[in-house]
Amino acid sequence: MKMSCNVGVTDKIVRVVIGIIGLWLASAYSPLWLLLSLAMFLTAGVSWCPVNKMMGVNTCHVKTEHTKDEHKKEGGMAKPMKEQTPKEESMMPEDHKDDTGSGESKLEM
Repeated sequence: MKMSCNVGVTDKIVRVVIGIIGLWLASAYSPLWLLLSLAMFLTAGVSWCPVNKMMGVNTCHVKTEHTKDEHKKEGGMAKPMKEQTPKEESMMPEDHKDDTGSGESKLEM
């Protein structure tokens, strides 16, 4: 049986916190809480949970084969950027521009 990741990072953190709470409950009340703690630590450690599998839940964000195939079709390279148009020399109206082409204003004060 192949075990793929179905427990994500946030899910792991929650499981570890529940496991720690379960250890405290086991020491304070009943050793049966150790089973809960063990299950939480184990599923967080291997990133796979049989309950998630049965319910069809996947909190692990790993690239799927579909995205890998798309990446191969593109040749493994990023798409080229669109060519950018050159910016205009100045946003001033033509009658206020310097005749030398420097873009300086001819406005006199």
